[in-house]
Amino acid sequence: MPKRRKNFSQPGRNREIPGFYYDHDKKRYFKIAPNHASGSCVYTKDSIDQRHAEEKRIEDATDMCSVGKHVILYTAINNLFEGESIAFMRGLHDETKHLDQEYLLGSKVAWSCAWNPVRHQMAIGCEKSAQIINAERRTMFELNTNKCDPLALTFSQRGGCLYAGVRKGEVQVFDAQRGRPNPVYRLPHASGVVSVKPVHNDLHLLTGDFSGKIQLWDTRQRGVVVEYEGHVNKCTRLPIHIDETENIVYAVGEDGYTRFWDFREGRLLYTLPPPGPVTRETMPCVQLSTHWANQPGNCGLIMARENKLHYYGRLPATHLL
Repeated sequence: MPKRRKNFSQPGRNREIPGFYYDHDKKRYFKIAPNHASGSCVYTKDSIDQRHAEEKRIEDATDMCSVGKHVILYTAINNLFEGESIAFMRGLHDETKHLDQEYLLGSKVAWSCAWNPVRHQMAIGCEKSAQIINAERRTMFELNTNKCDPLALTFSQRGGCLYAGVRKGEVQVFDAQRGRPNPVYRLPHASGVVSVKPVHNDLHLLTGDFSGKIQLWDTRQRGVVVEYEGHVNKCTRLPIHIDETENIVYAVGEDGYTRFWDFREGRLLYTLPPPGPVTRETMPCVQLSTHWANQPGNCGLIMARENKLHYYGRLPATHLL
């Protein structure tokens, strides 16, 4: 008599049990309660449907930034409303859920977002325009980007300015304090600006564009003072990073290689190859720190690629690691 084969579930999947919901974050099953039930850890049909809706929204996120501990701001294509764009501030913890805010942006593509912790403002870069929203008063004013797409947004460290890197090939600097619609000044680039980052208490601005140029600007003289050569980019929105000590500039190129430069001299210090073949869908994300887990001297680079994290504890010639 032939033996009956056991029915194993597929690896990485959890078997559906009628009347129960599996929470992937908590890695356990919860009994589905009636919709009228109350409690801090109650899973009802309505709350589960809401979770699934939020997960679907995040699938099409176009940009994301941190608002604070357990709170994020992101822009996305809202699949629940016929592809309209949204800006959503979301608390990731039960104690921050009361901070949730949502703004429907219409049919325009939402490219970028930024948070201003000094003035509690959020900036949203939409197709051919940008807005600054006061998160406390729920008021908004529109910025004149000269009908250019803001591909990268960031507020100054003091909170008084908004830097907008636009597709036209320039950084537009707006007065976030007085709410003036037109740029105070512009910094010209050879192609669309995809990354902007203020450093040295707003005395300098680090930028990257579609041509692969990484430049350090003096915001007082409004000129380039350092160029970082070797970065590879042609058509991708790739972020440019700087470590906490503001000594090392680093970035992942379209070729998947992570490069490190001396901040002051612009000298290429080290090139780190990717752990495997790279496509636009598997581009590594990296974060360098000199004190992981708030421990001084605990240096290293964490690289996220697909569903894996890679840790590099020593990188030659970077001085920090």
